Amino acid sequence: MTTSTTIDVVSGTTYRFDQLVIGAGYGNNNSATSMAQTIRVSIGGTQIFYGSTRALTGATTLRIGSSQTYDTSAVAYTPTTSGQVTVTFSFTLSATTSTRPASDDIAIRLPVLTCR
Repeated sequence: MTTSTTIDVVSGTTYRFDQLVIGAGYGNNNSATSMAQTIRVSIGGTQIFYGSTRALTGATTLRIGSSQTYDTSAVAYTPTTSGQVTVTFSFTLSATTSTRPASDDIAIRLPVLTCR
């Protein structure tokens, strides 16, 4: 599932995603019977965050637990041109099986976008 929006940016200005908080949990609260989910966040076609509920090459492994979150407030984007860019959140669920009938959960709190 992908959702996106556009924002106006100015070349050379650094934009930070403050307080993009991501929470994760195993489907059915059981890692043995659930499959991974990933989240990718990109701005202007540049991936600024990639996370997974399971260990995956190139991804940040999200901490699992109802009260644990991963704060990406250090994530920044500096465009080289001015104009509109697209901010995209993409979620990918692994295919379930008869022995793993559930998918892991990822929840996000939308960030505050600040510029410097």
